[in-house]
Amino acid sequence: MLYHPAVEHLRRLVGSGELGDIFYLCSVRANLGRLRRDESALWSFGPHDLSMIEYLVPGAPVTITARGASYLQPGIADVVFVNLELSPVGEGVRPVMAQIHLSWLNPRKERRLTVVGSKKMVEFDDCSAEKVRLFDRGYDRPPAFASFAEYLTIRNGDIFVPSVKMEEPLRVQARHFLDCIEQGLQPKTDLASGLRVVRLLAAAESSLERGGAPVRC
Repeated sequence: MLYHPAVEHLRRLVGSGELGDIFYLCSVRANLGRLRRDESALWSFGPHDLSMIEYLVPGAPVTITARGASYLQPGIADVVFVNLELSPVGEGVRPVMAQIHLSWLNPRKERRLTVVGSKKMVEFDDCSAEKVRLFDRGYDRPPAFASFAEYLTIRNGDIFVPSVKMEEPLRVQARHFLDCIEQGLQPKTDLASGLRVVRLLAAAESSLERGGAPVRC
């Protein structure tokens, strides 16, 4: 997913500061899909969303919790909800929260990631023709106010659909791999990044086995 043009566009939006301080992320990866016998929904779907969150948000993961249920096959979670807390970057910035819904027991296919910032919000919907939508929405604090009700005002601005040139992510990944070999470049998804994602999955699995108890990352 890190080679998806829409994900790269989200990274540029986050890095540019256009969204403001990142408050939280919410992702859904669900479908009424093929049952797996050798892995749970966490290990089957989770790497995609955890890698995107780790790629988009600066700050190291602090704690992770996971709760799930095995409805169709004993011992293999069909539905998992993961909550991740990331340490803040910058003075006075609150921790970033991320919520992930993973399921192959869902009425419709969903592949969606929402990033909420202090200035704007953005949604990546991989099942839509409009992959990225930028929302000029949120709360503003006016410089002067007469009552508490006026302290926070809703900003309900425009929705902007940027033009993102689509290309098959696997093709982009393969070309990047060849460029790294030929030019000696540092891969975007190197061994260290893969190890970080697997460690997050292992921590989430530990929390899942302990009924959702928080696990330090």
